[in-house]
Amino acid sequence: MTPLTDQFGNTVAYLHKKMLIDSACSTVLGLIVGNCIFGNRAEPVGKFFSNTLRDIQGRIISKVSPEFFTTPVNESELMAGTWRILMQIKNHVCTWIPEMNTWSDQTLIEVLGVQQTSGNMVV
Repeated sequence: MTPLTDQFGNTVAYLHKKMLIDSACSTVLGLIVGNCIFGNRAEPVGKFFSNTLRDIQGRIISKVSPEFFTTPVNESELMAGTWRILMQIKNHVCTWIPEMNTWSDQTLIEVLGVQQTSGNMVV
């Protein structure tokens, strides 16, 4: 697993076999297919190149950490999450985006369209 970091160097998710996994290593938040990033929307939400995840406008949403480690994960649950995302994709055309050096105002989680929960409340 490879940590994905925000602009402050905090781990916000993990990259594992082209799956974007939450920081608890239990849920698939998104996928990288080719170099296109997919989340909880029916179309691409960004691109992955130069070890950087970018939104559709080309702004940075996360960077791949040079660290790598192994941690036990439930592969069958992750694959089920992967298929859930793949089945909702309706538009798989990923247009060219510019390579900007600025960070997005949105977090990786927000760009992927993931709702976070806090207790029983959706944030």
